Amino acid sequence: MRGGRLTPSHFSFRQHSPNQLKTVYNQSMEQSSFEQIATLRSILKQATLKLEAAKEELDDLMDDFRAFEAQYEEKVGHLLEKLLLLEREVETYLKRIKEMRDEQRYGNGYRPAEDQFAEKWRHVPENDVGNKRPFVKPVEESQIKKLYRQLARHYHPDLAENEIERARRNEKMAAINDAYEAGSVIELMAFSEELGQEASNNLLKKLDSRTEQTMIEALKNEIKWSKKELRRVQQEIQNYHTRPLVEFALEVKLALREGRDLMAETALELEKQIAKKSVERDLLQSQFNHL
Repeated sequence: MRGGRLTPSHFSFRQHSPNQLKTVYNQSMEQSSFEQIATLRSILKQATLKLEAAKEELDDLMDDFRAFEAQYEEKVGHLLEKLLLLEREVETYLKRIKEMRDEQRYGNGYRPAEDQFAEKWRHVPENDVGNKRPFVKPVEESQIKKLYRQLARHYHPDLAENEIERARRNEKMAAINDAYEAGSVIELMAFSEELGQEASNNLLKKLDSRTEQTMIEALKNEIKWSKKELRRVQQEIQNYHTRPLVEFALEVKLALREGRDLMAETALELEKQIAKKSVERDLLQSQFNHL
């Protein structure tokens, strides 16, 4: 530290813990505007580098996942789908055979108690207003469409000047789309009021865009967004390892080290189950046709 002042070289995610970074960040607020800008730029640079590294790691993981997924679908996936289809056919035949036997025993129109119970509790009384879809007046519907078009024209991601702005616009449009699909004119009006305030703020920023304070606030916002995005990417990386197919991919790799082809073993086991289930389906089909 030169002359008791902080310099950009002192800010590194590798050299400081999160608490130390927070302390350094707070200390930067006591500096002159020029020094604050230099400090915040350094923090932003480190945050951006860390975010890019995390995104690159996630991209590599997803490339590996897609490659394994294609291999899985080719060797195992279609067999699993075939087995599931056979299981559904078997269940259908069992149900239909039971229904026909019940009719033969108790007469036409017989319905098991469980079916009557299920239908009774699925039935929604006509006077249950709480379960009815809210009526949208034609005037309100036209207002919703008008508000949506205005918001979409302003927040459309294609109008972004950079990737950071595109991400923000995508997030905003997702919320607007949810409000539109829900038919919530109140939420759309709130977005519209926010848009009006944003337009005023943008005008003020343009009038004073070259001031140091504006640059400081912009850097703070970028740092805040970068940290939030980093947490999101890190969470995706963490969730990636909990996917069932990823766990199976790891088992396949471990088996290869032992000289085993787990993928081929799984496919062979599925073929055996398919053969067994096919025989069961054919027997039930024959039994049903003779009832």
